[in-house]
Amino acid sequence: MTTQKYKKTLLSTEIFHGIESVVQYVNNECDIADIIAANYAFNACDENGYGFSKEEAEAHLEFLADAGAKFDKDEALALFEQAVSQAE
Repeated sequence: MTTQKYKKTLLSTEIFHGIESVVQYVNNECDIADIIAANYAFNACDENGYGFSKEEAEAHLEFLADAGAKFDKDEALALFEQAVSQAE
């Protein structure tokens, strides 16, 4: 269970043109890296149209981590779940 609280962050396609820029943002904002990662997963799930399942979020978080982003995957997933429940 996370001790953090989800809050939406700015992940605009006008600012972030690719995964590399999102990775750089995550890595430069260590204090909110988990929140940014959760927001990335939430936005990716919304955009791909396959729903907001835990498995979908895990896949997006894994993609982000594989690209070089440094964050706590368990925390990001818990924050993603907060975001989903807030959106309902």
